[in-house]
Amino acid sequence: SGGPVDPLIDGLARTRFRAQAFGYLLEVAPGRAAQIGVHIQDPDARVRLDLVDILMLSRDEGGVPALERLVRDPVADVARAAGRAIFRL
Repeated sequence: SGGPVDPLIDGLARTRFRAQAFGYLLEVAPGRAAQIGVHIQDPDARVRLDLVDILMLSRDEGGVPALERLVRDPVADVARAAGRAIFRL
């Protein structure tokens, strides 16, 4: 589907819908790294971690610029995950 990813990303922040949103985002992520990357500065560290994983698993190199912004994230786990994701892409 070519719809916006915003509602799915919003779902990552909602415990009840997180797993389902994560799964859907994984499905639609390839080719949409830039669209997903817009949300990489989400205030919720858990959402940022999920987005790092989704961008890495998408194998879409278009996600690298967004991931590079997180290498200096104030949350060490997010920064480390972003570094690993860039390395794997």
